[in-house]
Amino acid sequence: MLKQFRSLTTVLSARKVLLEGPASLTIYRLTAAAVFAFCFLVSSLQYFGDPIQCVQDGKDEDAAINEHVMNSFCFISSTYTVSEDRLGLECNSYFASPGVGPDRADGIVTKHSYYVWIPFVLFFQALAFLTPQCFWSYYEDGLIGKLLGGISGRMETKAEEVAKVSDYFRKRLGSHWFFAAAWILCDLLGFAIILFNFFLTDVLLGNRFQSYGLQVAAFLSAESNRCLSPLDDVFPKVTKCSFYKFGAGGSLQNFDSMCVLPLNVVNEKIYTILWFWFLILAPISFLWLSIKIGTVACLNCLPEKILKGILARSWVQLMIGIPAVLSPTRLPKLTSTFTPSDWIFFSHLVAPMTPTTYKIFEDCLGGHIRKNSHAVQV
Repeated sequence: MLKQFRSLTTVLSARKVLLEGPASLTIYRLTAAAVFAFCFLVSSLQYFGDPIQCVQDGKDEDAAINEHVMNSFCFISSTYTVSEDRLGLECNSYFASPGVGPDRADGIVTKHSYYVWIPFVLFFQALAFLTPQCFWSYYEDGLIGKLLGGISGRMETKAEEVAKVSDYFRKRLGSHWFFAAAWILCDLLGFAIILFNFFLTDVLLGNRFQSYGLQVAAFLSAESNRCLSPLDDVFPKVTKCSFYKFGAGGSLQNFDSMCVLPLNVVNEKIYTILWFWFLILAPISFLWLSIKIGTVACLNCLPEKILKGILARSWVQLMIGIPAVLSPTRLPKLTSTFTPSDWIFFSHLVAPMTPTTYKIFEDCLGGHIRKNSHAVQV
C-alpha cells in the first residue's frame, strides 16, 4: 500500500507543462493528491482493520448470533440511529449514546450505509479532478515542452533556439483561438467538477452535506448542551443494527445489537476538510478564470497611457506570468499586435522561461514583427 502511494505521489509531482495559475494548480495537483490519500487511508482502515464492532447480550460464546456474522451483516447491509429530534437532542437517560436508544413510534430513524461506498466514491472523485489535466495533456500534446525543449546550453545556442520559438509564435499570430478555447474549457471543466463532487457527496451522505460545514462551525463555536452534534448526526460513532432470523418454531426473531463505527471518526474529519476545501476552491477557480479572461479581453481596449503605467504593467506581468519586468513601451506595442487568444498562448509559452530567456524571446519577437511589413511594428 505504501509503495503504491509513493508511486502515486511520483506521478502527481511529475513536472509537465499544464494549465498554469493558482486555482488550476490547487485543482489538478493538491486536490487530486489529497483525495487519493483520503481514499487510501479509508480503504486501509476499512479492509485491513475493524470498521465495525457490534455488541450483543451475553458473552461471545453465549451470543445468539456469531460475532463475525453479526459484524459482517451490519456492515454490508446498514445500521441506523433513532431519535426524537436529532440536532435538538439533549442529554437524558433514554439514550445510551446519541441516536442509540429505545425505538419510539415518534422517533426519527436514519439508516447509514454510505460508509461501504466511501472508498469507491473518493477514488472516483480523485480521478474526476484529474480529468481536465488529462484532457489538456491530450489536446496540448506537449507542444509547449517541444518548443522550449531546445532552449538550453550556451548563450549562442540558446539565442538561436529562442529565435525559432519566436518565429513559430509570430507566424501564428491570430490563429490561437482553438488553443484558447481548449484552455478555457479545461478551467470551466475544473470548476464544474468541483460542483459535481460537492453534490455527489451530498447525495452519498443523504442530502446532509450542503449545510454540513456551517452546522459544524456553528456547533463548535457555540456552547451547547446537545448530545448530538452535526458530526455525530452525519457520522455516528455508535449505531443500532437488527438481525432477523427464523427460530426453531418458524417464528421470526429479531436480535438487536449496538454497533461501534470507529471508521466514522476518520470520515468526519475527511468530509469536514472536503466541505471547506470545496467552498474555497469553487470561488477561487471561477474568479481566477474570470479575471484571466477579463485581463486578456480588455488589454486591446485600454489606452496607451494606461498601458504604460506601472500598475497595468505589473498586473499584466502577474496575470500572464511574464518572468521579467515589462518596459513602458513594450506592453502597448504587444497589445496592438496580439489578439486575446494570442495572449493566452503567449502566457503558456513564456511562463516556464527564465528572465534572461524571456528577454531574448521578446527582442527576437520584436525584430521578427518589424521585418514583417504586414504586421504592426513592435
